[in-house]
Amino acid sequence: MVVIEELGLESSITDDQVASDVFRGTIFSRSVSFRRRIHSESSLGTAIEERNIHFICENNSGTIVKCYSVHSIGRYIYVAMESSECSLAQAMRFVFSGGIDTIGVLANQIEYLRTHFSNPRVFCEANGKPTPLLIRMVKQILEALRDLHQSGIVHRDLDVESFYLVKHPNSDGFMVKIGNLGFAKQKDANLAIAPRPKLMAPEQTNRIPYHGQENDVFLVGLIVGYVLTSGNGLFLDPKCKGSLTYTNEARNLFASFPELAYLIKGLVRTPYVSRFTASSSLRYVWFWSPRDRTNFLCSVNGFVSQFSGNHPMLIKMNKYVSTYRWFGKLPANLRADLIARNAKGRFMSLSELVRVIRNYLVHYIDNRNNTVLTSIIGKEPEGILNYFIGIFPNLMTELYEFGHLNLKNQDVFSPYFQH
Repeated sequence: MVVIEELGLESSITDDQVASDVFRGTIFSRSVSFRRRIHSESSLGTAIEERNIHFICENNSGTIVKCYSVHSIGRYIYVAMESSECSLAQAMRFVFSGGIDTIGVLANQIEYLRTHFSNPRVFCEANGKPTPLLIRMVKQILEALRDLHQSGIVHRDLDVESFYLVKHPNSDGFMVKIGNLGFAKQKDANLAIAPRPKLMAPEQTNRIPYHGQENDVFLVGLIVGYVLTSGNGLFLDPKCKGSLTYTNEARNLFASFPELAYLIKGLVRTPYVSRFTASSSLRYVWFWSPRDRTNFLCSVNGFVSQFSGNHPMLIKMNKYVSTYRWFGKLPANLRADLIARNAKGRFMSLSELVRVIRNYLVHYIDNRNNTVLTSIIGKEPEGILNYFIGIFPNLMTELYEFGHLNLKNQDVFSPYFQH
């Protein structure tokens, strides 16, 4: 039996709008959300096609909002969807407005938002650094798009309204899922531009546009940029076919967090063939655990230590200039410790810096009695690596790029760059 509860927001929904969760109800005791469309033959066909797209990609994924059924009742068509707490857009607007923007939000959603998103630092710390919650949400956005693409589906109409916060099945928290597949198509279908797309990738505005998974990746890059710039967006004009100009907020974000800059720029590269895929972006260093970071650095050091002099591999590694002459950036006590350990060290190149960090990581137990040293760099591997990243914020990004270009086919490095 289908039960649809009216929640009093009908007047805010226009006839041609694909409504968000303006109705809740049940289907055979299952709690669902109903999206409503005005009834017509074309809208019924679209709803059924959307349901079929969901059936193609849902079975093997927990990151895609489930679509249960389509019902034609009176002058409306109701699409029964997996119930969500709210949309990503609603949560973002609520936080970015300081809890003021609740337009179109249901009463129960307002209570949910106030409970979970009233803290203005829920997404970013005072210095702008993304919180672990926001990092997890960005990862879930990319995982959802990856699962959609691996099912052979192109979304074609992504924006911040396309993602939903759904109760986590194994905890009291939530997870981000992708939805709004009304214009989604199988990737080998006729992929014309979706009707009235909210956003478009630059190549889609060309005379011979391309419509495929790379377009989705660009749009998800815009969404991630919107989230991480507190709603200010990445580009002044995302549709510009020539030079895409970053907003001041995006420039400030990139300057403060180079690892994040590398990820976002990889998602929105032009031409589209050079972009990350949703899958490859999830293997980027920004998502790595502290253990993965330390193990990767030590593995890189172990690999390049077999070379010396002007070996081509060392030349490639040492072309990265942000850490060049790094020795002078260290405090005096740390410089003295390094000279005492290796008086003949050159202390200039990236490979030398990696060797030094690796030695501190590996010998952290031996160094615990050196209170002067540990007061500077810390006592545990995670803290030691974070200390050096604080001084050299491009360190892990440069190591990742070097590894991706030169080491990804080596067995020891394949887990970092491949499935």
